[in-house]
Amino acid sequence: MKKHYKIIAPVRFVIFVTIIFVLIATLTIHMFGLDNASGTTKTYYKQIEVTYGDTLWDIADRTMPADMDPRQAVYEISNLNDIDDGQIYPGQILIVPTEIDENV
Repeated sequence: MKKHYKIIAPVRFVIFVTIIFVLIATLTIHMFGLDNASGTTKTYYKQIEVTYGDTLWDIADRTMPADMDPRQAVYEISNLNDIDDGQIYPGQILIVPTEIDENV
């Protein structure tokens, strides 16, 4: 014999189902990385020459895209140019991220 269930409090049931749906949707979005907006903007790169007194932080601040964290810009400049210790020298050519395509 099949057991039949009766919903006694329909409002509580709807709230419960809504909360479960939101949790499942949130977990699915995070699992597939759909909450990551970094793919929506294009980062361009340019070469700059280091001048006397420049630091990676100064260069990152001058050239980074508006939506990029300065720490991320310094990290990216270091990775792009194989800089391990943060030492840069005047006359050195660096590849840096920028938000403007200068080839246009």
